[in-house]
This record gives sequence, structure tokens and C-alpha cells, in this order.
Amino acid sequence: MPRIPVSPKDLPTQADRFKEMNEAIHYRGIIEMLGPVTQDKNNHDYFAVRVRVTEPEEFVNRVVYDNYVPLPYPVTDRMDAKQRLQAEQSGDRLGDLARSAAIEADPDGSWDTDALLEREILFTIKNEEYQGQTRPRLHQYLLPKDEVPF
Repeated sequence: MPRIPVSPKDLPTQADRFKEMNEAIHYRGIIEMLGPVTQDKNNHDYFAVRVRVTEPEEFVNRVVYDNYVPLPYPVTDRMDAKQRLQAEQSGDRLGDLARSAAIEADPDGSWDTDALLEREILFTIKNEEYQGQTRPRLHQYLLPKDEVPF
């Protein structure tokens, strides 16, 4: 068996991973993973994002998730007013994420969600209970770092 060069007291634990985070402050982090595009029960496409915290210092290397970033879905002639409004607003979470990550569109006005990988973003979190444990979840994306003072 290999010898571990770290004291067990210095190793992180699962309890550390699920500690509550401060909901009243802004966080900075790097998008380190994008989940595959999946469909929800209403046949709307979405994906998940994993972000590693880089600031503030006391939360560095904590990981937070946004498990539901819906892709915008088209407005059709068959929609009533409520459905039309929902479709028009369906991309707002993705828009907030893209603006926080300072994503620029290609000359044709499109962009690939893979461009989000390794981008720095600002965000807030919300502590939620999941399967009996409190877990921080990415709550809101904020404007690029140049536009939001810490």
C-alpha cells in the first residue's frame, strides 16, 4: 500500500464539501464542466454547469452546480400568450450565464456553449437541502467582473 504524505486531519471530508456557504456575498469561479444536453419532462433542452470557486479565499476549491440551464426554445404561431411569454423568456438563464462569462457571438450571431468552459464567472449561491444534506447551489449569475464591485 502507498504511504500517504498528508496527515488525515488535513484531508478534506465529505462533510466539508456540504458545508453551507454564505448566501450574502458574491463568488468568483471557473466553469470546469458542462453536462450533456438533456430534455426535461416538457421536452425542453437543458444542460448543467459545474463551477469551482476561486474567490473568496475561505471557499476556494469548493464546487457548486447549476443543474438546469435551459436552452431557448422557439416561439410558434400555435402558442397562446402565456406560452409565447414562456418561450421568449426561456433563454434568460443561459443569457445571464453567457454575459457573466463574457461570451461573444461569432460574426453570424451564433455561439457554441462549449465556449463557456474555463471561463470565469461571478455568481451568488443558495443553500438548499437535498437528500437530507444542505448543499450550496449556484443561484444567480452576475455581470462580468469589471461591472460588479466586490
